[in-house]
Amino acid sequence: MSKADKMFEELGYKINPSYGNTIKFTKEFEVSDYITIVNIIFYLKDKEVTVNCLGDYGWGDYEEDLTQKEHLAIHEKMKELGWLDD
Repeated sequence: MSKADKMFEELGYKINPSYGNTIKFTKEFEVSDYITIVNIIFYLKDKEVTVNCLGDYGWGDYEEDLTQKEHLAIHEKMKELGWLDD
């Protein structure tokens, strides 16, 4: 397990198996009386990162504020993938 993977794990994220050209981290937590799911997805081919959320009314209805530690984990993963070498 890489340093970034450990950082995500410490923040409550689980790594999902790769879907072709992606790496996906998922965290579930309860807000009020419903479960919220946050995905951080690394698109390897395009060197892009997407954060999306599933709340009570569907995808994107819940705005997730990323913490400093989440930003650091994303940055570390980007370093590990070689995206910051360019």
